[in-house]
Amino acid sequence: MDNSEKANIKIDKLLRSKRRSVGLEITGEAVLVVRAPLGLSRRKIEEIVGKKRKWIEKKVRQIKERNGRLSMKTFKSGEHFYYLGMQYPLFVDNFKSINPGNSNSRNPLKFDNKFVLNGKYQHTAREQFIAFYKKKAIVFIEKRAAFYSKVYGLRYRRISITRAEKRWGSCSSKGSINFSYRLIMTPPEIVDYVVVHELAHLKHHNHSGKFWREVEKMLPEYRSRRNWLKKNGFLFHF
Repeated sequence: MDNSEKANIKIDKLLRSKRRSVGLEITGEAVLVVRAPLGLSRRKIEEIVGKKRKWIEKKVRQIKERNGRLSMKTFKSGEHFYYLGMQYPLFVDNFKSINPGNSNSRNPLKFDNKFVLNGKYQHTAREQFIAFYKKKAIVFIEKRAAFYSKVYGLRYRRISITRAEKRWGSCSSKGSINFSYRLIMTPPEIVDYVVVHELAHLKHHNHSGKFWREVEKMLPEYRSRRNWLKKNGFLFHF
């Protein structure tokens, strides 16, 4: 296999451990995760991945096509959007019947067991939803992070909500934690899992056995939640 073929395969995430073989996984977000032994060279890993090029490309293509079909929102009345694991309908309203001086006429997007989008902002509907999710996410996630960090004596620098589409969260070496706005679309127990996962990185900046033991200490049932997110994470795009 020549270098040009290897270059076509991008390893999105490489996880090393004491395992003996290389394992490949394509997540619901079409992310290639490679698990490899500690001492195996990057070149050897790329050779192994390259041999699976056709399978990887086919799998990624299938997942992206599936996600594309699910994510093609037109932001019209009747569509449904996730919030904390539940789906709520969208209604587009031009607010003509509302007093022009009423603040509701200037509110781009409201939520009350349904989403109501001011028709004047339909051309920026996606941005309005992202803004809504980010606003809700910072409040909810900060509360959950504060709870777990207090109970288990963990200290983080700050929490930010980003527009990340492939990663649910990340933790820097300086203790700053980022979470994707998409996380607030998932059920509360899944939010907790991702929060705990990133908090555990404050002590272990890897995915070693010690890291997972730290996660398990905070959330004994983390495995079922991790598996749920792997299987259903593709749903939370729009």
